[in-house]
Amino acid sequence: MTSWTLTDKQLWEFDCKGFIIVSNLLELDLAKEITNVARGFEQPHYSQISCLLDKHPIFSKVIFHPAVDDISRQFFGDYRIKTSVLVINPTKEKRKGGIEWPSWHQDADHGTHSYYQTGWPCPLFQLRFFTALSDVEFVEHGGLALYPGSHRSKLSWPFSRKSVPTGSEIPTLKQGDCLIMHQATLHTTLPNESERDRLNIQVLTTPLWIRSNEAETVSEEVLNAFSEEHKKRIITPKW
Repeated sequence: MTSWTLTDKQLWEFDCKGFIIVSNLLELDLAKEITNVARGFEQPHYSQISCLLDKHPIFSKVIFHPAVDDISRQFFGDYRIKTSVLVINPTKEKRKGGIEWPSWHQDADHGTHSYYQTGWPCPLFQLRFFTALSDVEFVEHGGLALYPGSHRSKLSWPFSRKSVPTGSEIPTLKQGDCLIMHQATLHTTLPNESERDRLNIQVLTTPLWIRSNEAETVSEEVLNAFSEEHKKRIITPKW
């Protein structure tokens, strides 16, 4: 059985930069199969479709992937799956308004107080697994730009939120690769200027003590088909 536990070097890189790349998380044949299903959800605008367990059974192969389990346990011990999201960044020819890029932001900071009012250094309370369903080889493919180390900075963003400043990283990903990110890492989606839609699946995991308004909703019929271990991952513990 393959272990996806991160090495000391990978942990060091994640701690320094706020993100890492794990290659070949999905085998290519499986990635292509999932992509074919995901294309059925394409829309002529940038979109995020959440709660994928109820959308098609094949998405569970990403959401319950052993890498998500091993790496989440490594950071959190016991954990839960907060939610899942299919992200569709359509081509320029198909895109019809609705969003401006770049737009730098941090994730999961939707409470009354920002991260830096509640704790410092900013605690890791959400891992975000971005699994690529299409290749992102060039800037025009509409992938992510990230600012390394921004999860550790107390400074307000010193650049224009509509630019990509020097020092940003724009990772290249092959279909099936996964970018794993600290929730406080500043990042932005870039416009897709290529001839094909850019798709990825995000899986968000958290320690058990986190509460937020994001949650994976699952129908009773779908839930009953899961193993007890998988049910435990998506059921919100009661206080």
